[in-house]
Amino acid sequence: MKRDRNMPRTVLIHLSLAGKTRRIILSVAAFMLATVFVLVACSAPQNQSGQSNSQQQAGATDWKPVEQALGKAGSMQPGDVYKISLAA
Repeated sequence: MKRDRNMPRTVLIHLSLAGKTRRIILSVAAFMLATVFVLVACSAPQNQSGQSNSQQQAGATDWKPVEQALGKAGSMQPGDVYKISLAA
């Protein structure tokens, strides 16, 4: 059996290609996972006020404790704004 002098180099080239292929596959998988994560995060319902819709629709807020704490009455304004004038 004749020994090939280039055999060690051939083996190293194959091992090098296997390492590069593995890195490419892992990079593509990581990119795909990150893409899925971003898509799921962007498609989730967003509620900026921190309250659920059922809490927002439950009714008006009780402003009596606020009036008592400030010692003045207020009034509801458009846009669900409760206004208390603090001018003297």
